[in-house]
Amino acid sequence: MRMPSTDYRDPACINSTTGTKPDWAGLARDLDALDGKHYRVYRRLSRTYQHRQFSLVVDRVQNDPYTSPSRLRAVMRWTQAGFPTRYLKSEVHKIALCDYVTRRCAALITAKSTESDATRSEGWSVTRRTAFNINAPGQEVLPRSSAIVNGTDTIGLRFTAHLPGPGRRCRAALARQILMANLVELVQLTLLYGNLDKRALDAHVTSVVNQHQLRQQLYGLGLVAFVANRSSLPRESGAGARPMTGDVVSFKSPEELEITVKLADGSTVRGMGIARGITVITGGGFNGKSTLLEALELGVYDHIPGDGRELIVAHPTAVKIRAEDGRIVTGTDITQFLGSLPGGKDAMCFSTENASGSTSMAANIAEALLEVGCKTLLVDADSSATNLLVRDERMQMLIQHEPTTPLISVARAL
Repeated sequence: MRMPSTDYRDPACINSTTGTKPDWAGLARDLDALDGKHYRVYRRLSRTYQHRQFSLVVDRVQNDPYTSPSRLRAVMRWTQAGFPTRYLKSEVHKIALCDYVTRRCAALITAKSTESDATRSEGWSVTRRTAFNINAPGQEVLPRSSAIVNGTDTIGLRFTAHLPGPGRRCRAALARQILMANLVELVQLTLLYGNLDKRALDAHVTSVVNQHQLRQQLYGLGLVAFVANRSSLPRESGAGARPMTGDVVSFKSPEELEITVKLADGSTVRGMGIARGITVITGGGFNGKSTLLEALELGVYDHIPGDGRELIVAHPTAVKIRAEDGRIVTGTDITQFLGSLPGGKDAMCFSTENASGSTSMAANIAEALLEVGCKTLLVDADSSATNLLVRDERMQMLIQHEPTTPLISVARAL
C-alpha cells in the first residue's frame, strides 16, 4: 500500500482518474452522495480537493467513528499565505515558524471546541471529542511534521478530523459543516499571515533563533553551558514542564562566573558561563542543585518565549548520565571503570540483561562518549551509583582490591 508522501507537491495528491483536483464544490457533491450510507464509504474521500486558497489532502479515512481519526493535510502556497521571506532565511527560522503555527492551530481547536460546547453549535465537537486535533507541542521547540515549510513553495498543516457517524452511518450535513466550514476557518486563521499576531510570531521566531545561535557560540567561548540572569528555573511540579508561578526566585550568576554574550538579534545578555572542564555544583538541601542540572539537561533544546529557560543553553551533545538498575547492556566496553567482573564476564565487551547501578552507569557513560560522541556529561549524585562517582582515601585503605574505578579518578582523561 502506498504511504502518504511527505512532499506536499507529490503527484499522488492529484486524482488518478482525471489527473486533476476536484474543486471545493466537488467535495460537497461527494459528501452528499455518501449521506446515510455505511460509515466505511467515507473512504471515497481519500483524494485531494482544491479550495480557492489551499489544497485539502485526505491521506487516510477512519474505518469506524470510534477508531483513530482521519488524517488530513492543508497545503497552501507560500505566496498565498503571505508570510515574509525572512522566515525562509534558515532551517531554524522555518522550524520556529512551524512551531508557532502548530501552537496557534492547537489553541484555536481548544478554544473553538470549548465555545462549541457552550453554545451547542455543531462541527467543532463530535461524539464528545474535538472534531479536529493536532500534535500540540510542549515547552520545547522541535522539528515536527504537524507543520512543514516545503522549500520556498508551500506551507502545510497536518491534523486529524473525526468524521461524524451516528449509528455508523455517514452524516453529510455535519460532515460538510466540519470539512467545508470549520476546517476552512481553522486553516485561514492558522496559515494566513494576515490573521496572525505578527508581533507574537516575530518574537517567537527571534527567541528561537537567538537560542540556537547562542548554543552555537558556546564552543568558541570555551563554554559548555550558559544560564542567563533572570531565568526562571523551577517548574510547576516534578512531573510538569510549565514554569512555576507566584513567588519564584530568578537565577542570578555568581560574579566570578558572570559574562556577557551577544545574541543573533544584536542584543546582549549577562549570565553564568560554565567553562569546559570539571564543574561541581554544591549547596545545601532544597537549594536548587537538581533544578539547575535539569535546566541544563534540557538546554540542548530551544524553548518557547515565557518558559523561563529561553536563554539556558548547553552544548548540543550534552547528555544526562544516571544509574539504571535492571537495564540491558549489549557489547559495551566499560573497562575504564570496571576491571574484573563476577563470573568471568568480559568488561571490554560487557553484556547483561540486568545491570547493577554501577555497571549500568558505566555503560551509560561509555555509550554517551563512544557511540553518541558526547562532549558534555551531566551527573546528579541523587540519581547516580555512589561507588562509581567517588571513593575517599579511607575507603581506599579499607578496600585495597576494589575492581571499580570511580569517575573522579578518570574524569579528566575522558
